[in-house]
Amino acid sequence: NRDDCLTMLNFVQSCDWMYKKVRYLRASVANSTLIDRVLEHDFNVLFYFFLVLIVISILNFDPWSLLFSMSTILVSFAFALGPSAAKAIEGVFLIAMQRPFDLGDRICITSATGPEPDLSQNWFVEDVSLWKTTLRFAATNEVSTVNNGSIAGSRIINFARSQKALVTLNLMFRSEATSQQISLFRAAVEKYVEDNPRVWSSMVAFFIVKIDPDAESTEYLLRFQ
Repeated sequence: NRDDCLTMLNFVQSCDWMYKKVRYLRASVANSTLIDRVLEHDFNVLFYFFLVLIVISILNFDPWSLLFSMSTILVSFAFALGPSAAKAIEGVFLIAMQRPFDLGDRICITSATGPEPDLSQNWFVEDVSLWKTTLRFAATNEVSTVNNGSIAGSRIINFARSQKALVTLNLMFRSEATSQQISLFRAAVEKYVEDNPRVWSSMVAFFIVKIDPDAESTEYLLRFQ
């Protein structure tokens, strides 16, 4: 706290937090190793396929005629599976290259071109593979599985990587509230922030947003970091 003292409750909470972080780290390392092995296997398949074609060509055989004879079937499959294959490849690149989240991260998935996202709809990442991601809904504990290709074009907000995120609250006060009462409220909020330095950095803003004479109320905006 602000007096550089650590209570027994905070010590236990810190140990529990560190234990969870270590477990998530071990799970993330194991998951990343599994993804790397799958990628290595896929690249090996492509490498040996082209290597076999080159060896057959060196031995004066013509593998290209066989491939050209199968071109009609390959083109048919390309038209039939093209959109699905494109989405699948897009999902693989999302996880293998960008890696927007890790195991245990709290995320929010919204439209990339939509309005301001609803941050209350957030999920915990439970499992990640090249093709799918398992999520747990924070509000109801519901477990869902989504294809990585379906979220590749979405806006993914990762709360675990947003270390300097801002929290905004809209507060309503009666018009009868005096400036002294508002000052006491602000002082209490500032003291709360000072007493919890591990959670909050500072109070960024506190000001009037709207005055509603019909409802006899005043709306204030309170923003923390």
